Amino acid sequence: MLHHAFYCGKYAASLIKEYECAEVLGIYSAGTYLLFGGELVLIYDSTKNSVPFGIGIENYPAFRDRISADDKVTVEDGKLFIGNECILPTETDVRSCSLPRFPEKDVAERAAKLLREKKQTGFACLTGGETTDPYAKRAKACADGLFCALKDGSTAELEDCTARLVGLGGGLTPSGDDLLCGILYALYYCEGTRSKAAELAAAVEKAKKNTNIISRRYLESAARGEYFGLVAEFATALLSGDTEPALDALLTVGSSSGGDIAAGMLLAYNLVK
Repeated sequence: MLHHAFYCGKYAASLIKEYECAEVLGIYSAGTYLLFGGELVLIYDSTKNSVPFGIGIENYPAFRDRISADDKVTVEDGKLFIGNECILPTETDVRSCSLPRFPEKDVAERAAKLLREKKQTGFACLTGGETTDPYAKRAKACADGLFCALKDGSTAELEDCTARLVGLGGGLTPSGDDLLCGILYALYYCEGTRSKAAELAAAVEKAKKNTNIISRRYLESAARGEYFGLVAEFATALLSGDTEPALDALLTVGSSSGGDIAAGMLLAYNLVK
């Protein structure tokens, strides 16, 4: 069956041009990961908007049900074949998200409260209240230390807190990694904090070996400030004050990943000034 890609990130497009074959690394409800050499490409539902190293197709669930981990993956004439499925990718223009300022404090606080009401798993609890989850307690201590280090300019402390967050928690992409991604997105998207984002990105690059290959790819993208559609929409919504639709969309990412990313963004907006 032929699938026309609604979105193809430049990294996915370049890998398809470079390689003649790949392997299926994993098939999940959120997407299918292909390994081209040592680099990942994600096949996902186009309703999730854009992922820099991804290819968005229509009706991903039906596509997922027709492939298997043993399927041969090849590239021929610019088309990507996975078993009997064929994807025709079209590279899209690179987009960006640039916010002139942080959201107002009361807007961020309302969004944090809404997040906690909607998501009880993962690290959403870090945006307020108490938790008995040992992973969340460790994450809070690390996040507090990380933000202090960013304010004080302590590179050693920043690297230590970042290294302790990477790989922390459960999930295909551990909650600590998703939290870090959210912090990086928030800092990169806001014009006044990009230097802080660069400092944290350097620490993440040193610590990324502490997690799995899939989560590492998300961290690498976040460390480069790459555009993620649903994340940028939530960041933009925080400026308007109408956050619930964008938050709901972000929460559809993974079992807790969307909530953990949102938590990281809201922590950054509340603590980094």
